[in-house]
Amino acid sequence: MGRSSAYWATNLYPDPRQSPKPASPIKDLPDGLAGRFKKIRDGLLALEGVAEHVKFMGPQWRWAWEFTAGHRKLCWLHVTQTGVSTTFTVTTHEESRALKLPKLSASLLGAIDRSTTAAGSPRSRLIASTARANGSGFITIPGPPP
Repeated sequence: MGRSSAYWATNLYPDPRQSPKPASPIKDLPDGLAGRFKKIRDGLLALEGVAEHVKFMGPQWRWAWEFTAGHRKLCWLHVTQTGVSTTFTVTTHEESRALKLPKLSASLLGAIDRSTTAAGSPRSRLIASTARANGSGFITIPGPPP
């Protein structure tokens, strides 16, 4: 889902020279939104091998929380004045597996349905994570079979 420059201008941390601390949104956002950010962040960090990096991603995205597993970039959390959004990448294979899940949240399903790319290549999707269910749905997507 594309976002306008007005949306990106609401990033809570606009100054490229002032890096926010990893836990800054928990104290800087209103309680409900801070709780959602914390739930998603804690859930991602609880996954084996996942690391967090707070990075300045250029003049549009500005500061984002990037989560990686090895060399794979899993997702970015964008903290704005009105909430938290998530951009994530999935391959075509991962997408087909996710679409078969019986309890995939509507926001994740919508993000997958709205994007197109060449077969097999990773693609990015942006979802708004303002509803409580989005946070828990995002961190409970099962990984690959053992």
